[in-house]
Amino acid sequence: MRRTLAQLLALATAVVIVVACATFAWSLNSAPALQQESTALDPAKIERGMKVFAAERCSTCHAIGNVGNRRYPLDGVGSRLSREAIETWIVAPQKMNPRVRKRAYELTPEDLDGLVTYLLSLREPKA
Repeated sequence: MRRTLAQLLALATAVVIVVACATFAWSLNSAPALQQESTALDPAKIERGMKVFAAERCSTCHAIGNVGNRRYPLDGVGSRLSREAIETWIVAPQKMNPRVRKRAYELTPEDLDGLVTYLLSLREPKA
């Protein structure tokens, strides 16, 4: 009787541990999906953003399509980050990560909008 009770207790403990681990894993993987842009991205803004990317020498630290510094690739960034997150990484990177050594860029509103729109256009290919 005592052995059966011990086995039952061990089984119940194992079930609780498995359920707790599964719940934890589910909570980590259920991040809210990025909201898709409600409007199509403006090609003129994308072109302006490409020019800003070149003028600000962003490829010194970042790569797009294996062009530039491959340490910090931006391929697919439009699929991973929202417009607000990309903008914050550009104008106030320490708000995103206090330990980052990236400088904050002071761009005109038009240049910032163009650069963010360009980066949003860099989406992962759909599988």
